Amino acid sequence: HVNWSIVWELLKDHVYGTTGYPFVVNEKGVLICHPKFKLQDSVNITDAKFGALAKIARQDAEGRGGGERIRV
Repeated sequence: HVNWSIVWELLKDHVYGTTGYPFVVNEKGVLICHPKFKLQDSVNITDAKFGALAKIARQDAEGRGGGERIRV
């Protein structure tokens, strides 16, 4: 089992661009580690309501995206 609070402590200070931040999703697009959501929230970023991010997440889930993959 992974302690996601420790993972977040390692990631939280990384900034992408001026406002971007890291997050971790499972293979289905459900947020596991995110600054605004908890795993219990069951937020799936492949949902169309997330617009362009959903498209990117779906492509990544299908192995066609550019996201970093780390198996835990």
